Amino acid sequence: MDTLISYEKEVRINGKIMDTEGYLYLSPYAPLFEFNEGEEVSFTFTFPVEIVKVFFQNQEGQMVPIQSDEKISFEKMSYAPGNYPFEVYYRGNKSTYSFQVQPSQLDMERIRIMRETVNSYCRGASLNQYASQELKESVLDEVSALLEILPKVIQMANTYMKKMYVEVHKQPKLSHSSKRLSKKSMEWLAKKGLGKSGTLDTMLVEKAEFELDNDQNRLFKQNVLYWMDLIDKQIQKLQTTYDDITQDMIQKESILSTIRSQEGILETSSSINEYVKKKAQKQLIYVSEDMVQKERLLIRNKDILDTLFRYKSILERMIVHSWLKDVSLSSKNRIVAHIDQLRVLLECKKQYELSLSEKRQKMTFLEKSTYKLFETYIYVLLLQLLNEQGFSIVESGVLAYDLSNESVIVLKKGSLYCRIQYDIELEKVKKAVEHSYCTINSTHNRPDFILSFYTNENEPLQTMIVECKWMNEGNIYNAKAETDTEITLMDYYQLAYKSDRVQRGVVDRVICLFPDVEESKISIFDKQILGIGLLPQKNLQNSNGIQCLKKQIKKALKEIE
Repeated sequence: MDTLISYEKEVRINGKIMDTEGYLYLSPYAPLFEFNEGEEVSFTFTFPVEIVKVFFQNQEGQMVPIQSDEKISFEKMSYAPGNYPFEVYYRGNKSTYSFQVQPSQLDMERIRIMRETVNSYCRGASLNQYASQELKESVLDEVSALLEILPKVIQMANTYMKKMYVEVHKQPKLSHSSKRLSKKSMEWLAKKGLGKSGTLDTMLVEKAEFELDNDQNRLFKQNVLYWMDLIDKQIQKLQTTYDDITQDMIQKESILSTIRSQEGILETSSSINEYVKKKAQKQLIYVSEDMVQKERLLIRNKDILDTLFRYKSILERMIVHSWLKDVSLSSKNRIVAHIDQLRVLLECKKQYELSLSEKRQKMTFLEKSTYKLFETYIYVLLLQLLNEQGFSIVESGVLAYDLSNESVIVLKKGSLYCRIQYDIELEKVKKAVEHSYCTINSTHNRPDFILSFYTNENEPLQTMIVECKWMNEGNIYNAKAETDTEITLMDYYQLAYKSDRVQRGVVDRVICLFPDVEESKISIFDKQILGIGLLPQKNLQNSNGIQCLKKQIKKALKEIE
């Protein structure tokens, strides 16, 4: 454990002294400390809190403060390889350093190659910004910027409504009486003349009229509608997220109920494999923790929604149930604000747009963890290799999102289709819908990639499973005993396809890709279960692993012919 040790007038980091002027006797380009990706480590920092403040970047990309004598744990898989900022403030003066996360499986050059490859295929695909999140960063930024400015907007709008700005317009009208005659009235009378009786029966006078439907109120109404529209958009986004989390919790609750109902049987039965018992225990812990996290997110989301609905109702009453409802919308391109509250409202709009822009610029998207990056890299390779064989994408969502989350991409070559399913959980045969892959007796049901070739959706002509394992071959295959990975691969080989009937034996080959030494030959683990070592390289033609994968795709296509 590395420790930052405090003395009366100095701070030490691993024996290196930071003097009272706040300068560290280390190169600012050298990391203060480092650890490997996936390594569970913790550090304790000690420093004089009266004159020193310390911040570090957490796994969400935020700079967070460190308390003196606080133990900071860097959890497993929290950080991808790279340098992360570490800031020290001494009497208000900032010095920026870094800590470093080293790759655990590949060297940094291979990781850079993977990042460059996926980003050249789809910009931003190496970043975790498109990963499935309960509340996306862009939504959070817009909401936070909006919530910061709305109290001021509501205050100014309420003040403006109470003042009820009117404009006075004098219009000439005929009248039988007047306290005084204006110049215009006298001119009119001279032209008209007296009445038949020789008396002044009617006269033209100027009377004042109060006008609410004026330019200032029209500009105010436009501003109220502007803020209502912003609130509505955020409510829709947050409501969608809220519904998605709720639906996910319902599914998780069903899974949790099933696991708990089987918990007693698993503990007492001696005929059930130990591996199955351990898997059920891990799944119970994972689902339980996920439920707790989702519950917190729902509460947070609901609080934000309640606040937005409250602000919306205030503005809505102004538009629908006040004198503002009789004010029309202006067709003028530019109206100059003369009322103080209106000027402040227009300034609020500028402040919001500036705040939103700054938040987006400061938003940090961290790189994906290397094992997740490896999956994205393989996804891109599969698409590129299929493109080489004449296939082109005909169905997909937002590509950067699809490359990072469970998705389906369909490619086509003539009358032949190829559907790639990524990270999609398969149902058991009785629950599976028609035209889908399913499990029968196997316990593993979430392969990384399913490639199915077909001309008629009901009849897959070839099915290939591609599984990515972030480990070397020695941990995948063992000649003396079955490994967990081998059991997983064999389960995938036994998947079925449900159409109007259940078809067994539809998987033609299972390919396991792993970042290990490449060989020109393919490792055969069991029947049609193959292992291919694949190291990222700039030139795909120089990679034996990629060429082996390419041969398997060509072989599958040839068997269809």
